[in-house]
Amino acid sequence: MVGRLNRLRQDMVREDGIALVLAIAVLAFLSAATATAIYMTTASHSTANNSSASQNAYALARAGLDDALGVLTGQIDTDGSIRDGATSPIDPSLLSTPRSVSYASLGGTVTYSGSLNTTSYVWTITSTGSVKQQDTSTPVTRTLTQMATVVGLNQGANGGSWSRFYQDDADPNDCLTLDATSWVTNIGTRGCLVLQNGATITGSTVNVDVGTTVTINGVATNTGTKSPASATGWTSSSNVYSNNSVYATYATPINNGAGTNLDVTNFNLGIPTGASITGITASVYRYAAAVNEVQTITQSGSAPSGATFTISVCSGHTSSIAYNASASTVASAINGVCGSSAVACTGGALHSATVTCTFASTSSQSQMSTYSYSSGWNSNRPTYATLQDGGNVTVKDTTVQLLKGGLATGTNEANSSAWPTSKGAQTYGSTTDLWGTTWTSSDVDASNFGVRISTTNSSPYTAATAYVDYISIKVYYTQLPTAGIGSASTPVNELNVGDTCQLNSNPAHSPCSPADYTWASNITTTAAADNPTLVMPEVDFSYWYNNAKPGPKHFCTNPNPGITSSFFDNNSKFDGSITVNGEMAGNTSADPQHFSNWTYDTTTPNIDYDCEVWSGGGTSGTLLGKISWNHTTHVMDIYGTVFIDGAFRFDNDGQVIHYFGRGDLMSSREDEIDSVVCAGWTPGSGNANTTDLSHSCLTNMSNWDPTTNMMVLMADTAASWNSSDQCGNVGEFPTIHGGCEEYDQGGSTCSGNTHPTCYDGYRPSGFQGILWSNDDCVIHQEFQDSGPVICNRILVPNGENGVPTFYTFPYTGNLTDGQAYSDTATSNFFEVVPGQVDG
Repeated sequence: MVGRLNRLRQDMVREDGIALVLAIAVLAFLSAATATAIYMTTASHSTANNSSASQNAYALARAGLDDALGVLTGQIDTDGSIRDGATSPIDPSLLSTPRSVSYASLGGTVTYSGSLNTTSYVWTITSTGSVKQQDTSTPVTRTLTQMATVVGLNQGANGGSWSRFYQDDADPNDCLTLDATSWVTNIGTRGCLVLQNGATITGSTVNVDVGTTVTINGVATNTGTKSPASATGWTSSSNVYSNNSVYATYATPINNGAGTNLDVTNFNLGIPTGASITGITASVYRYAAAVNEVQTITQSGSAPSGATFTISVCSGHTSSIAYNASASTVASAINGVCGSSAVACTGGALHSATVTCTFASTSSQSQMSTYSYSSGWNSNRPTYATLQDGGNVTVKDTTVQLLKGGLATGTNEANSSAWPTSKGAQTYGSTTDLWGTTWTSSDVDASNFGVRISTTNSSPYTAATAYVDYISIKVYYTQLPTAGIGSASTPVNELNVGDTCQLNSNPAHSPCSPADYTWASNITTTAAADNPTLVMPEVDFSYWYNNAKPGPKHFCTNPNPGITSSFFDNNSKFDGSITVNGEMAGNTSADPQHFSNWTYDTTTPNIDYDCEVWSGGGTSGTLLGKISWNHTTHVMDIYGTVFIDGAFRFDNDGQVIHYFGRGDLMSSREDEIDSVVCAGWTPGSGNANTTDLSHSCLTNMSNWDPTTNMMVLMADTAASWNSSDQCGNVGEFPTIHGGCEEYDQGGSTCSGNTHPTCYDGYRPSGFQGILWSNDDCVIHQEFQDSGPVICNRILVPNGENGVPTFYTFPYTGNLTDGQAYSDTATSNFFEVVPGQVDG
């Protein structure tokens, strides 16, 4: 440009005026072009600065929204609880004061704040980013808004808490007891855990969490009745080897004198090494002879010389007896009436000493009394007294004690009752009585283990004979288990124990080890208070009573639902009001009574129904929840959370039901399953849509997909109105706390033991899904289960032939609304759900 201007000046000197005009015009043009170029360059730079500032302001506003959400979520710990020292995310003051933050890298600041709707618990967050421009004092700003909803969470609203068997009761008398069953899933109990009679927990991925103690017992059994091979101490002691009415005898001294011991040993019990002794019984077949009648005659003081008297005895009268007769004379007179050798008398003679007469018969004799007197007697007539009634037994136990190493050891279990007069068995000890000492298998297998018997005789006059025909021993014990928690080849993943481990009756100790039949890749001793997994997932029944769709407060919106509004509740109060004779049920064609009609019941009218709740009413908008039933195909559809202010029962023994969808079926009373309830079906896998047991999910209980089909049965049986239960009248159950969920096979019979259609003469039942109760859950008889069970107590009475049966199940961590959410206003656990950004 400079070179061009110099050449123009030279031309203007050489040319005439015209040339000068042209030169001036060209110069003007070039000057204008130069100015335009300078202006364009400056304007482009300014526009770029403005655009960058706007982008930075937006970025600052977004950062403010993120910071605000961070303030809300920062109050919450990983489990949803409020962090120590933090503020509740539903505290309106948390974001009410604007906060400003400078970001040097973006060349500006952001100011954000939020307001909370205390009814819906929705935050409206406003964030403004501000960036200064380089060539002006006016900043560039961007303002964004975002909604964030704070929802209440149930405690334990996570997959790990829900995908397991869990018992919440910590009472040391209510251990989670697995009896002769195999478990293949995660297990947690806030209290103690007992495995007995061969029960096992298996699986390389299984975690076991126990709040207090673990006890593993082998199969409980006994030796049966065992006879001795050695006996000493009494006459013919070896007669006690068999029960043949041939006796060992002992004449027990009078006046409770010390007797001779009968020691009986060498029982050849054959108890396996390492077994734990749990009880010992000893049975003694014995009797004792009754004692004789003993009476006295006393005549003291003056009597006329030559006076006589007669005695009334044995229903007759003696001959005359002189006032000073000798003992033999008195005996002769009595024998003359009672029979030869009926009585023997000692002492005397009368008038100077007492005569004592012992009758030979053990039966009680007629009491002696004066019959007549000769003349001349004054008031000092003979008097009579009974020292010992005939026919009574005076032999009793002195010692009944076990021999350990040949020595009497432990508790003397002698009975205070007199022996019988005819042979009978007396059993000492019990199935749980260790006689006050400890025993090993080698102690009781020793040849000098046995029982000691000795007797006492309370009669002061005559010896009494004790007779023993047979003595037997029975020892009760638990064998060493063949398995326990995990195995040497396949340990479980983790075992956390709050206190000690115990194998059979061996001493309890910590930590657990393979010596206790516990194998785990990681074994720790973690106090219950420090183990966050030992928490029962909560369920907010009050919240869902009001918010379940469908439920008591939200009836079906679709036309022709097939049920009345009283299906879910009949008095607009959360009180478990739908009852029949104190037992909960569901619906008939006329009234909400027998809930088995939700499934299938041949004894009552068959009903189809379809109940849906849509956001727009009718069937428009968004489907919020559903429950439907087709009684012909036995198909149930469920979606969302359904609430019944009563109980529900799948009550038709052995009937097959297929449910579809993911949802919660909540009740305020007991639930029961007597049917086979399958989670959908897999086409071509053999468990298609059929009511035939042989083609139901019983053929492959572990094969279900909880991401597609997962029903969660929830029962509020700890509620105050559940004062009675459906399990308490069954003898195999321990005391039920209040309400009770029962999962069994019902009462329908079948022929044989041909699984899966018949189990020992009964049609089976089963469930693929999740069972939850805040009280007692009883799983027994022929029930087949695949899915988590979470209850205050889980009662699993031992069945026969491997039932009830527990199968593996898929991970159920994708929670339903009823599992996860609760009333935000009353919850102690929260989640912040961000909404769309506007602005």
